[in-house]
Amino acid sequence: MQGVTGLSEEFKKIFQTSSYAEQAREVVRQLILTGVYGPGERLKEMEISQSLGISRSPVREAVQGLANEGLVKIVPQKGAFVASFNQREVEELCEVREALETMAVRLAADRATDSEMEELKDLLEATKAMLDSNEAANYPRDLDFHKKVAELTQNRKLTKKVAEVTSQLGLVRLRSAASPGRAVQAYEEHVAIFEALRRRDSEEAAEAMRRHIHNVRANVLDILTIDSRGAA
Repeated sequence: MQGVTGLSEEFKKIFQTSSYAEQAREVVRQLILTGVYGPGERLKEMEISQSLGISRSPVREAVQGLANEGLVKIVPQKGAFVASFNQREVEELCEVREALETMAVRLAADRATDSEMEELKDLLEATKAMLDSNEAANYPRDLDFHKKVAELTQNRKLTKKVAEVTSQLGLVRLRSAASPGRAVQAYEEHVAIFEALRRRDSEEAAEAMRRHIHNVRANVLDILTIDSRGAA
């Protein structure tokens, strides 16, 4: 682990609103999703609380909340660990993701306003500019196409569940470098989904999303296979 001593200003900015527990939860979530804490690694509550300048109680509450999201696994008498997933668990997550996100694009096709569609287009254009400047780059986390599509459903519970499953699958990708060119391929798949959305073709959008998630599944399972070979 890189360590959280001297936490960056980017993370500290999160401490501006809401309770300490909610703030700590968001900081620890970002530490996990950016790989500061890797899959299977133990979360050290004392270290985190000292870095954030708060007591252990809100950190403990934050860790429990992340366990409820599936990002952390709590082992009795041993502590809390960043979640890791085997092949069967990844397949189950992809099945859940397909069900959630094909529903999401159907709803988005019906509910999104024209201005929101333009915002989605702008997000894709920003993504293309980033990838054009560095074809080897990973897909930018701050330009989350799936999160934006879920938000267009105007269904907060669905949006939350989409984010949780996407984050859990993201942990698997942290275990190995992304497949070369996968970010560009994912972008192209997102464009296909967007074009169907812009036409308000909910069935074609759902089919494009299904194809995309099948490709995500294949990529993630490849990562697990490579990791298992490396550990052999």
